[in-house]
Amino acid sequence: MCTFILAFQAISMILFSTMASIKGIMCQFKYFVRLQKIIIEEEAMLLAWNDQKTKEIYTKHTKYSKKLSKFFLLAAGLAASVLVEMGCTNSYKVYKMEKRVNVSLEKPLPLKLWYPWDKNRYHILTIMSQFLDIAVTAFYVAVAQIFTTTLLIFLRAKLQIMQHQFRNFDRNFNNRDIITNGVETVRMLCVKHQNLIELINSVNEALRNIIFVEFSMSSVMFAAGILQVIAGQDLLLNIEFSISMISFLMLLAWNANEIREQSSKLAMALYESKWYEQKHNTKAIIHFMIIGCQKPLSINIGPLGPITVDAAMSRIRLAYSYSSVMSGEK
Repeated sequence: MCTFILAFQAISMILFSTMASIKGIMCQFKYFVRLQKIIIEEEAMLLAWNDQKTKEIYTKHTKYSKKLSKFFLLAAGLAASVLVEMGCTNSYKVYKMEKRVNVSLEKPLPLKLWYPWDKNRYHILTIMSQFLDIAVTAFYVAVAQIFTTTLLIFLRAKLQIMQHQFRNFDRNFNNRDIITNGVETVRMLCVKHQNLIELINSVNEALRNIIFVEFSMSSVMFAAGILQVIAGQDLLLNIEFSISMISFLMLLAWNANEIREQSSKLAMALYESKWYEQKHNTKAIIHFMIIGCQKPLSINIGPLGPITVDAAMSRIRLAYSYSSVMSGEK
């Protein structure tokens, strides 16, 4: 393998570990804990509503979130298992070789890391330490991905529920006769809309740095995986790693993009309501709400603008360009 591919592999491993550490540390900030409490309270209010359609929307998104969480855990666990299996297999081959030739050989390790002791002499200790590092890193990656994606799915569910409420604002959602007072009902929904905007802005502020780190590093890591596949190095591991990187990035972009898409449908949901049956002052409030809903809400990649599927695809194309140029230099 060429020297630059080895260097690229080392850079990729450093970036991946750094990204996992940064995301894991950020998710433990007090700001995130406070955000989790707000979302738990919001969820309790959603489940307390007696409207069946609202519960159906939320249940659908809950099931979707659970499926993605299982996928993230499976993908991270599979990558860690492949890496551990490779370490065990390579070590066993070297031990068999040592017995056959009766010469001490350099022991292979899954990760090329520095240790303050002789790695050959204390090979068992070193490789067990690496297995622990691999397990912890995989856990942090999966949990951070689950946390980020679950937040986005929750916001998407809230937006779809708000569309339902806008479209049917003349209905009784909380066992109260709100039909007799259209102005109060619309004002209540206007307050809920403002609260949802504040919640999305809070999530955006909390996630923008995490997402910026992921988008910034993903191209280099994906390109490194492709290069190693082209070079025929650790095919199973690098194929699984590349597929996981693409899946994580595209799922993140898809769910973030859905917030933008669903928020843009709020104005149409109001227009599809029975606003024409309301009094003049109620119609005026609805008119201003429709104007306010024209601007879509979005989750941003730090200072680089909103997350979209096109933004994720551009990262993948950039990684492919990296790998094409580097493989041409072999």
